[in-house]
Amino acid sequence: MRIAFIGLGNMGGGMAANLVKAGHAVQAFDLSEAALKRAEIAGCTIAKSAAAAVGDAEAVVTMLPAGPHVRQVYAEHGEAMEAQKIGFDIGLLLGGQIKGQPMRLFQIYSAGNFIETTEETPFLQIGEHKYGKPILDRAAQYTTDLYDAVKLALVSMDSTLRSNLTVGLPIDLMVYKRDEYRVDLRRRITEDDAYFRNIRELWSSALRDAYRRIPRPDWTTP
Repeated sequence: MRIAFIGLGNMGGGMAANLVKAGHAVQAFDLSEAALKRAEIAGCTIAKSAAAAVGDAEAVVTMLPAGPHVRQVYAEHGEAMEAQKIGFDIGLLLGGQIKGQPMRLFQIYSAGNFIETTEETPFLQIGEHKYGKPILDRAAQYTTDLYDAVKLALVSMDSTLRSNLTVGLPIDLMVYKRDEYRVDLRRRITEDDAYFRNIRELWSSALRDAYRRIPRPDWTTP
C-alpha cells in the first residue's frame, strides 16, 4: 500500500519505520530535517511537502502535535485526500475529574457520540486493540489495584507491539489518582526501559509454560 505519513516525531517516526518493515511504500514529510533523515534511513521516501506526500497515496497518516496542525493539513490537502477517497476523522479518549464529582472516562467517536466506562466495563481503548484487548478482557476488573492495572496495561501493549508492526515504542504512560487533582506518575517507556524488557521476557515465558501445561485434546491421535 502507498501510505503518506505526515509528522515524524517520537511516535510518528517509529510508526512510519514499522510500516516500511511491513512492506508498505511510505512517503514521509516533516518540518524537521533531523526527523526526515531518520525516516530516510528507515526506508521511507522523503516528500518535499505534505501535498507531495499525499499526492497518490492510498492512505494518509498524520501524527501532529495539536489540533491547529491537523486542521491546517486538512485545509491545505483535504481536496487531494478526498480525490483519493481518504477519510478525515478522529476518535479520542477524554477522562478526568471535576472536584467533588466522580472520575469519568469517555470514548468519543468521530460522529460525536460516546460511551463511558462503568464498573462492568472498567477500561476503554482506541487505536489497534485486537491483540492486546483480550488480555484486558480476561484480567482487568473495576477492583484491580491501580498499579496492578499499570502492569496489565503494559502486558497488553507488549502483545500489540509484538503482533503489529505498525505499532511501536515509545509508550507514554500517565497515572492520575482519584481525588488528588494532579498527575501521580508520568513516564516514557523506550526500548532501553529495564522494567518493560522484563515484562516482555516474563510474559513470553509464562505463555509458553501455560501452553505446555495444557493437555492435548483427548480426541486426537498421539
